[in-house]
Amino acid sequence: MNENVLNDNIDTIIQRSFLESRHMLFLYARGVNRDLIQASFFSSAKKDENLLYISEEEFELVRSRFNRLNVSPLIIQPREIKFFVKDVNKDKRFRIIVEGVFEHTDIHHLLNLNKNNIVLCMYKLGMLNAKQIAELVEMHKKLILNTPNVTILSSSSFKDLNIEYSMIERFVKEYLDIIVLSLIASRPMCGIEILDVIHREFNVLLSPGTIYPLLNKLKNDGLLEREYVIKKKIYKIARGNEKNIRNILDKHMIANEFLNDFLKSTALGENTK
Repeated sequence: MNENVLNDNIDTIIQRSFLESRHMLFLYARGVNRDLIQASFFSSAKKDENLLYISEEEFELVRSRFNRLNVSPLIIQPREIKFFVKDVNKDKRFRIIVEGVFEHTDIHHLLNLNKNNIVLCMYKLGMLNAKQIAELVEMHKKLILNTPNVTILSSSSFKDLNIEYSMIERFVKEYLDIIVLSLIASRPMCGIEILDVIHREFNVLLSPGTIYPLLNKLKNDGLLEREYVIKKKIYKIARGNEKNIRNILDKHMIANEFLNDFLKSTALGENTK
């Protein structure tokens, strides 16, 4: 994939995310061009935004890297945050990147300095263990996971609805074939794209080992066709099967409506309105 196109997509996702939260977690995998993402994030700053980069990296190495990228943020170490917070003009607005820093107490002070400050906390996945990832996710309202092939933005929509994760996960896994057929009916997709959309819409992270056997089954059942496009397996509705797929989806919706009406008609349904 063209790196500039990929970066444009990431830019769009990052900007959209900051409309919902000023404190973003960005996890990137090996092979991702971190420097390009950071340069683009800083370069898109508004006129009244100041640039701040916080890292334990050696100052001269960081300065040299940003000079090559034609951006000039203020660079400080994590231990200097408390002094920065104390001395800085609180009317100044900052666009901040935090690279690989785990202690977030002082970072929250940066956010509280000005309601317009935004912070992108970046970590390389290969440097983290499972416990560290879980702790970082807990500290942030939004997560972007970036690999060389796909960028995933976590969704908070089901959290807002106060639906338990286990219930959502059960729903997705039980009706995964219907969800997949519905997605592919909208446009041809590869397996990674399907995983991305499901994670974004339902906040359920499925493994490739779950999705690919299902895609193969749907193909063997004659519902899907597969073609190779730039080393990707792209799945689409099998020719002549559009009406059949539409019938399957319609029957599923009718069954769901019947179930919903039944639940609403019960005493439990009446009491939970």
